[in-house]
Amino acid sequence: MFRLQQVTFLLLCFHLLNISLVEGEGAVPRQADAPQCSNEKFNDLKNRFDCFPRGVATQESCQSRGCCWRPLQPNSLEPWCFYPANYRSYQIDQIQELRSNGLSLVYKNVLKSPYPDDIEFVRVDVEYETDTRLRVKIYDDKKSRYEPPYPKLSKSKETSPDPKYKIEFGHLQDSNFGFAVVRKATNRVLFDTRNAGGFTMADQFLQISARLASSYVYGLGEIRKPFRNEFNWTTFGILSHDQPPTPYDNVYGSHPFFLSMEDDGKSHGVFLHNSNAWEAVMQPTSAITYRVIGGVLDFYFFLGDTPSEVIAQYLDLIGKPNLPPYWSLGFQISQYGWKNLDTVKTVLDRTVKAGIPLDVIYGDIDYMDRYLDFTWDKVNYATLPEFIQSLQSRGMKYVPILDPGIDTDEKDYEPFQQGMALDVFIKHENGTLFKGKVWNPGHTAFPDFTHPKAYEFWSTHVKQLHSELKFNGLWIDMNEPANTFQEPVECPATKWDSPPFVPKIHDPKHEGLKFKTVCMSAKQHLGIHYNLHNLYGIAQSEITYRTLKDLLHTRPFILSRSTFPGSGHYANHWTGDVFSDWSSLGQSVTDMMLNNMFGADICGFIFNTTNELCARWSSLGAFYPFSRNHNALESMAQDPASPNFGPEVKESTKKALTLRYSLLPYLYTLLFKASLHGHTVVRPLFFEFPNDKLTYALDQQFLWGSALLFVPVLKEGVTSVEAYLPQGTWYTYPQLDKEFISPENGLRETLTAPLTDIPVLIRGGSTIVTQTPDVTTTKSRLNDFQIVVVLNSKSESTGDLFWDDGDTLDQEDYNFIELSTKSGCLQSKVVRYNHEVAMKIDSVKIVGVKRKVTTVTIAVLETKENLKFTQDETIGVLQVDVKSSGITFETNFNICWK
Repeated sequence: MFRLQQVTFLLLCFHLLNISLVEGEGAVPRQADAPQCSNEKFNDLKNRFDCFPRGVATQESCQSRGCCWRPLQPNSLEPWCFYPANYRSYQIDQIQELRSNGLSLVYKNVLKSPYPDDIEFVRVDVEYETDTRLRVKIYDDKKSRYEPPYPKLSKSKETSPDPKYKIEFGHLQDSNFGFAVVRKATNRVLFDTRNAGGFTMADQFLQISARLASSYVYGLGEIRKPFRNEFNWTTFGILSHDQPPTPYDNVYGSHPFFLSMEDDGKSHGVFLHNSNAWEAVMQPTSAITYRVIGGVLDFYFFLGDTPSEVIAQYLDLIGKPNLPPYWSLGFQISQYGWKNLDTVKTVLDRTVKAGIPLDVIYGDIDYMDRYLDFTWDKVNYATLPEFIQSLQSRGMKYVPILDPGIDTDEKDYEPFQQGMALDVFIKHENGTLFKGKVWNPGHTAFPDFTHPKAYEFWSTHVKQLHSELKFNGLWIDMNEPANTFQEPVECPATKWDSPPFVPKIHDPKHEGLKFKTVCMSAKQHLGIHYNLHNLYGIAQSEITYRTLKDLLHTRPFILSRSTFPGSGHYANHWTGDVFSDWSSLGQSVTDMMLNNMFGADICGFIFNTTNELCARWSSLGAFYPFSRNHNALESMAQDPASPNFGPEVKESTKKALTLRYSLLPYLYTLLFKASLHGHTVVRPLFFEFPNDKLTYALDQQFLWGSALLFVPVLKEGVTSVEAYLPQGTWYTYPQLDKEFISPENGLRETLTAPLTDIPVLIRGGSTIVTQTPDVTTTKSRLNDFQIVVVLNSKSESTGDLFWDDGDTLDQEDYNFIELSTKSGCLQSKVVRYNHEVAMKIDSVKIVGVKRKVTTVTIAVLETKENLKFTQDETIGVLQVDVKSSGITFETNFNICWK
């Protein structure tokens, strides 16, 4: 081990290891005396880091913490009690290890915090995992602490010969705790904890603050808040919770990851691998403070450079999203409150009669016998097995709900009996069964999905239910887990149930962490619920994924309400119980851009919708990756063909879904590339235009991939919408009747949007493959394909197509086609063709051909022939009929025009 006094040797080693210790002005006193509190930087109110986050501070209580006291006006957002410059709670004790891919430092506590059980020796491990991924892990050097078993992190096999980052530590002479992550190419400091706040490592209170590279920060959830985080002393807490999305209240999942845009258009990401409850404070100096109530501080930094590269690097670590079965990309209908099967049939029949595409019918808890898991109501849903069979014969699917709540009082109830025999239920700390309440008539036991026998338990009963109801996927709800007892949950007096610090979470009854859930002291196989709570949803998702994979031998479809980083590897997600109002409609765009296979309940869940709102929401919801109409018990029927609406809802739904179904080959290709490479599906505009700062705050329009731009109407009573078009050429789609040429500084354009329409544009340089739509994905997949080529200013375009049978588990059985256009020729190249199926093409449309065309030819293998075509020279649309040529995607071909 190396002592800090060996300065010369250490500086040499640090230089070689891409690490630096910054020279300082000398040691600073530990107490908050006048020179520290009058530091020029800290006279700037936005630089104050709060030293008294809970309770009412006084001068005496503030200064007893070694902090500065400077009162302000009542109701001011800035803290009155704040950390002084160079606040020192830990100082370096030793360099424990130097190695080629990083180092380990040990810091010793020198100033006690106001929280119990300070950690005396803190170790900081720095690991250069790849050239674009840096890990900084901060933990107890002497005692092991809880670390999350999820997600199952992918350890890189790469080395880091030329990292894009370097790391700097605190001042050499005062040996204070602190580090900064710096982008080497620009010397831009991305994340700087030096002299920022009061670093604290106590048993149940871990705090670290950092100044950030900019205020363009996205992510940190799951919570309803603006797309771009607000840096206005905004504090929000995260604990997975059964709570309808309301501003800044924690809801169903925990995602401690953010992406940041730097001033020069580069991007980076920060992930805190911790599953305990936490809160974040965003303050105007563009700084963040994390307060976590357990575990360790395990940070991963992703250097990009682009936003898309950051997300791919993040997904490389936590696990890429699953490729959903093709049928799950179709439209889906559900409602809580379908009291009998006749009601379901009525909804189905009127939807089909209206010609609205439909693929999936859901069963909410109404299908169950008295809301008991793994049962079905043989009175009100007497012919449910036959109904499911009928659906499937028409190319549709059925997805029922299951809650993680097993009735403890029902006589001869096999799921509870087997669960007790396998010992898989969550228990109180004294070993007795923890009992809560969900929907079932009696008390509820909660399966422990971290238990080694959880798969045996869950799969046994899922398979038993499937033997009676041949469902195609599962919807797992209430898995935060939710405990719906109206009275306060009775928990023992432990430090877990009453911790010294509670993040700023939704807690109207002042119950703390236990509000509407399980006691934090409850026991699970992998530890106490206090540590594992935020993982309940992902643990259930993994077990359910394995169950369906083994049962159906096809790609599983799972819809989960509670999520954690890595959940997308197993399940899809939706926004939960959103309100039927215009603000929730707009918020859904933000939520969608922050997720992947995702959507909101179309027309809203809570309260009754309106004709106009539902028409607009149906147009937007048709382009959520996950598109489902669902609403609450006692709410009016809001399926698109419901008699509660005028003709506009039916028309808007049918028009938008018909377009969606034609675009499914493109959407499916995007999802494939997300599952293989970690690419994004729905994108904010700045992902494609990172050098255009006007895109950084845009939260009312979105892209599918790089090609399609959607500009929904999100306000009541309007029939036009303003679109921002970044540099390039854009065309209205699918009409292709208007062209917009946007200059380098972008273009704002007002687009007409009647109540039944959503404006869509396609970008120059894009090639997409479409398919003649039908009323189900099963039927659509039998139809011919079309190629749409949209040329850019260089008369070039690129695209691709992925295709397989739609639900195979065989990762090798697929086709992949690359399409490129330049010099007046479209080339289709077969990269892979392992799935033997006819993929016929009936037309090719080339957009942006302004010169008059006299001949169009196709060359396949050794043959060449002329093709029929028409041309609109105004917009430059060349429509080529290739059906007579019999071409398919199975062979390479070229189509040229001159």
